[in-house]
Amino acid sequence: MIMSQQILVPIDGSASARKALEHACLIQRATQAGIHLLHVPEVPVAKDSLGAMVGASPVDYTPEKGHLEGNIC
Repeated sequence: MIMSQQILVPIDGSASARKALEHACLIQRATQAGIHLLHVPEVPVAKDSLGAMVGASPVDYTPEKGHLEGNIC
């Protein structure tokens, strides 16, 4: 069986994301895999007068520059 050496955890601030991180930490402790967090922000959208979806496109989004340091588990 091939074990992954990296774990990707999507986070969005929800309780489900926190639970996913907790499970990833359990797996990480058992396997010594690396953990990478992926935050994908929700792009605000609205409908115009004709009902078409409008809003910021992904290329308009500028994430804050920074990173987490230390032990997340």
